[in-house]
Amino acid sequence: MAVLAITIKSESLDYVANQLRDMPKKIPQAIANAMNAGLRSGQSAIVRGVKKVVTITDKDRIIKDTMIRKATPSNLSASVTITGRPIGALQFKHTVVKGAGATLTAFKSQGTQIFPGGFKGIGASNNAHLFMRIRGTSYHVGSRAHHKPNIGRNMEKIRPIYGPKLSTIYSRNPQIKMDATAKSQKSLTNRLLSQVDRFLDRKKADRPAIADTLLEPE
Repeated sequence: MAVLAITIKSESLDYVANQLRDMPKKIPQAIANAMNAGLRSGQSAIVRGVKKVVTITDKDRIIKDTMIRKATPSNLSASVTITGRPIGALQFKHTVVKGAGATLTAFKSQGTQIFPGGFKGIGASNNAHLFMRIRGTSYHVGSRAHHKPNIGRNMEKIRPIYGPKLSTIYSRNPQIKMDATAKSQKSLTNRLLSQVDRFLDRKKADRPAIADTLLEPE
């Protein structure tokens, strides 16, 4: 799911082409570097936005589910993609009370889900999870799960508890995209101007006046 794409205003492209007209091979390099800087800022804004609406505290867990497709001088397109992988309940605010069950609070603006009989254990992938019991079927968690097997009609099925996917969090909160887009575009323009200065071996104070207009919000 591509959620953030980088675009460059025509005025910015004209500025780069004009300023680097004597070194045309540097033009696509400057644009690619600027696009990638914009995407990194956009990704950081997505992480901040997600943390505002859900109870995940580990930013690395959010970054893990975002992927940047970088631009290159030969391919001037770039985007941030979010995966649809489920996020384990342990990544969100939760409680586990032995013998009573587990609770999960994923969205800060919503209530708490209650899972009677929920427990913490080790799954087949050898990672810790919250689990819920469903009676009437077979069961399997892992050798270290806090559960003993039942035999016959009382056998239980163990199912992992998951919170919302990152793609779901993103789509339900359009402000995240708005903020990420604004941050990425601002970073892109700033990096584009600095790239031109670097190639021309020029100080920021010596930029032409038109450069300031590129930084003005639309």
